[in-house]
Amino acid sequence: MRKGFSLVEVMVAIALVGAMFVVFGTALVASALRNRARYETQAIALAEGALSAALTPPSSELTDRSGAPLVGSVEKRGDFGIATVTGTLSTPKAMVVTATSTAIYGSTSSLLVPNGPYGNATVSAAVSVPSDSSAGWRTGFIFRARDLGDCYRLTVGASNLTLEKLVGGTATTLYTGGSGLTAGSWTTLAVVTNGTTISFSRDGVPVGSVDDATFTSGETALVANGALARYDNVSVSNGQSYVWGFDSDQDGELPSEWSDVGIADLPGGTATMTVSHPTADASLAEVTVTVGWQGANGPQSVTETGYAG
Repeated sequence: MRKGFSLVEVMVAIALVGAMFVVFGTALVASALRNRARYETQAIALAEGALSAALTPPSSELTDRSGAPLVGSVEKRGDFGIATVTGTLSTPKAMVVTATSTAIYGSTSSLLVPNGPYGNATVSAAVSVPSDSSAGWRTGFIFRARDLGDCYRLTVGASNLTLEKLVGGTATTLYTGGSGLTAGSWTTLAVVTNGTTISFSRDGVPVGSVDDATFTSGETALVANGALARYDNVSVSNGQSYVWGFDSDQDGELPSEWSDVGIADLPGGTATMTVSHPTADASLAEVTVTVGWQGANGPQSVTETGYAG
């Protein structure tokens, strides 16, 4: 019986292993290139969309800023998906936050409600947070939103219900009071906007009404701060009625109409906006949007620049 290997057999084996490494390495390189091209395409689309949204209002509304959050569009932040959740109001599923992002203007997650923007409308959503949520959490939704820093925000926390107005990222409290929400339980928040009148309720009981003319129309988005929040029975009525109970949707995925790609879908995704007024009379605004992500070879980014006059 022969023992060991001949020199020829050893050489053949080495050649085969080398060929396998070449094939495997080529596949890895091809995969990395595909991912880079995909992320770059997504980043360009996000940057162009953010730039277009920022250039829509008059340039007088674009104040100077450098490396600031996006203006004019509601960012998708954090990760969302459908999950089976015990105790939902419409058994058995809900929309859930599966991962948070760095907070912007007091929101660590945000997801656009489809079919907006909305002006006069009734918006409602049942909300909850897990029992192990960290201190200081809040959850609810924004409405008539231009972006995360320019909107109205209705949220509930562990101690109270709050209605705020955010302008340029600065929050002004329009109402605060009532009882908080016990983590693990559910409550339904609702707001009715009619002209400058904003009326809001909780679990079908009117809470208050304020008059404010800052925002007349805009997007609606589910938001939370510091919690893997849950949402059920989301509805909007503005002449047409839209209701999302999520019970027929696939676990672990977003329903197709909720699945717009956002900055948070890029690995390590970031987005910043710089605005300057290069002319003496400030009649022209230069807007630059930079979208970045973490690539296989380090940080990558794309930049889009436009002008509003």
